[in-house]
Amino acid sequence: MTTNYLIVGAGGTGSHLLRPLHAYLTAYHTAEKTEWLLRIIDGDVLEKKNLERQLFPQAAVTQNKATAAAAMLNDEQHVIAIPEYLSEANMDRYIQQDDVVLICADNFTVRKRIEDKSNTLDDITVINGGNELADGSVQLWVRKAGHDLTPRISYLHPEVAI
Repeated sequence: MTTNYLIVGAGGTGSHLLRPLHAYLTAYHTAEKTEWLLRIIDGDVLEKKNLERQLFPQAAVTQNKATAAAAMLNDEQHVIAIPEYLSEANMDRYIQQDDVVLICADNFTVRKRIEDKSNTLDDITVINGGNELADGSVQLWVRKAGHDLTPRISYLHPEVAI
């Protein structure tokens, strides 16, 4: 069985998470001798102004963020870029049973969509990360056998439930 990881958003939070996450997943799955796949989804294009807070090389400006992020990891066996935004139209294709979803997007609409979709699945892990100028937060939501083992995203962030 392949463990599927999905990073939603490769900008501010996502670009800082990708390299250490990739290193961890490589080491963990090598030790466990298990298959894994990391998908990076982001429909945005890297602009020069993003470079002050996002970990991309200058040469990546004008490229899609998911594509540029995957290229930096240089692991075609395990990393797939999805150069589109997560939407109602593609949600079922990208978020599935047993996935680990890491939310690094910068808006509540995406978080709401992910919560709604995840609530229809029996087993899923959602890690919601966000940051502001001087602070940040991380929240873990685990569903097993159709039951929430930890509170869902909207529990601590009622603005997501809108």
